[in-house]
Amino acid sequence: MWDENFRDEMRRMRKHMNRLFGNFGNMFSDRRIHLDKELDNNYRNAWTEFRETGEEFIIMVELPGVNKEDIHLDLTDYGLEVKAEKKKEKKHEDKEQGKYAYAKGYFGFSRVIELPENADKEKIKAVYRNGILMIKVKKKKSKKHKTIHID
Repeated sequence: MWDENFRDEMRRMRKHMNRLFGNFGNMFSDRRIHLDKELDNNYRNAWTEFRETGEEFIIMVELPGVNKEDIHLDLTDYGLEVKAEKKKEKKHEDKEQGKYAYAKGYFGFSRVIELPENADKEKIKAVYRNGILMIKVKKKKSKKHKTIHID
């Protein structure tokens, strides 16, 4: 109950700040509000590095402790959405003492990455190795310079 009240209050404050100052960054952007409803306290914002080369954008997302199968990468209206969830179950049974223990938990990472306008959303590739998700997004080919004749 307290968590939901806290989240509602944070959303209210964020909307008020946006009205006063405009949207000034992802932390206060309305684009992030839709994710707040889905994310639990066990989700963390994934560390991300964004680099640009002449031909592509390279995004490195740190997702330690998860398997490739735990990662979901989706292209949405809000940007490139990265989610990873890891579930853990522990069972312990001691028949001699008549004890049985069961623990279940989960943790996850989430991040929405806004792509630049010149990113080619049809040409995205991702590779996951050693806890790092590397996403490469090709740049759209720029149109050649054209001189227009004036009549």
